[in-house]
Amino acid sequence: MLVYAHELSKQASTEADYEEIAVTCNNVERLGVSGEQREFALQLHAWANKHRHKMRAERIQQLRAEKAVQQLRAEKAAQQLRARQAKQKLHVQRAKQQLLAAEAEEELRSRKIQQQLRAEKAEQELRAVKIQQRLRAEVAEQRLRAERAEQQLRTEWDDLELADDGSDAGVQELIRVDPEEAREEFSVVQSQGWQQLHDRGVTFAEQGKYAEAMDDFNRVIEKNPMFAKAYANRATLLILSSDLDQAQTDYQRACTLNPRLLQAQLGLGRVYHLLGLKEEALDCFNQAIELDPDKADIICCRADLLADMGRYRDALVDYARTLDISPEFAHAYRNGSWLLATCPDRRFRDPANAVRGAQRALDLGYGDRHVALDTLAAAQASAGDFDQAAETLQEALKIAPHEVRYVYRSRLQKYQAHQPFLTEPVEDISQVVYEVSDR
Repeated sequence: MLVYAHELSKQASTEADYEEIAVTCNNVERLGVSGEQREFALQLHAWANKHRHKMRAERIQQLRAEKAVQQLRAEKAAQQLRARQAKQKLHVQRAKQQLLAAEAEEELRSRKIQQQLRAEKAEQELRAVKIQQRLRAEVAEQRLRAERAEQQLRTEWDDLELADDGSDAGVQELIRVDPEEAREEFSVVQSQGWQQLHDRGVTFAEQGKYAEAMDDFNRVIEKNPMFAKAYANRATLLILSSDLDQAQTDYQRACTLNPRLLQAQLGLGRVYHLLGLKEEALDCFNQAIELDPDKADIICCRADLLADMGRYRDALVDYARTLDISPEFAHAYRNGSWLLATCPDRRFRDPANAVRGAQRALDLGYGDRHVALDTLAAAQASAGDFDQAAETLQEALKIAPHEVRYVYRSRLQKYQAHQPFLTEPVEDISQVVYEVSDR
């Protein structure tokens, strides 16, 4: 591992490279090396951290500069608006003065002249209103860009603080507006158009434009603070930025406003699971299943949680129930097979079915193929086919990201030594992995 980290240091150029070096050195230190190897690992670890922090600091500085530019543009636009408004007011005042002077001097003139002057006044006022509206829209757009830059800066800063938490949460299904239900939830709304704004936010999120989606959901909540789905959708985006505490708050608010909102109960359960609040997560999953007893992904989520709680029999029952409802649910095949292959309680290990389930997950196109291959390798090793397990894991190594390769290499050494891989006791197990493809 030290040799690998040293070789990587020769060509490291990105923050991910330096982070991988630091993680590898940290693992070496945890293995208990001593002497020159420990000294080398500590020095290389410090060197990698120094370069990684330097790159992060440069990125934050760049974001701050962009924020300052956006704020300056917004201020300039506001100044232009005030100047144009003053100019238009002057035009209106002059038109009024012309009208009064004409009426005083030409009282005996025909109505035609008076009508013409009044028409000119109305036209000037209409132009002033149109210009003011256009300039307000321009200022609003500049301010929105500045807010987005500031939000991106906060997100980057949060990412720096949470970079090592290891959480991996995908996007759950976003909720579109049902107009009839929305009217029942909030009957009096002062500002119109929030339903369309909410659906635009959903569309932005599905297109990967998360900053724009977050802006829309924030504005919907400002306009209609009683609309539960907006809180649930915003919580989904907060999970992507690893802000689990705020996501928990939003999901709880959504559940309070609408206890029968299925996606909110499911999302809150997932956040509780990620935060290690297992009993609270189980309560949420149970309530979600009561709302929709035949929704496969909820039952699979509860199975993952039960596995982490050491309730292996109940977990396997839920995995089987998931597949009864949805026979092509790849996530249930993968996680169920992992439990059958690596369960620390041998009473629940079933290598033959684990191999079949892992292969089925691969056939169904499980999201991260290297994860499914790792599961198949563990099942093959559990069945005693260590040579095939080593070959399968080598295939996973070819496509796995850098940050997990050292884990796979550690398992590969076990298989080459004809030893199966078993998970640690329940407090160290984590089945909570969500993918976009699994919803």
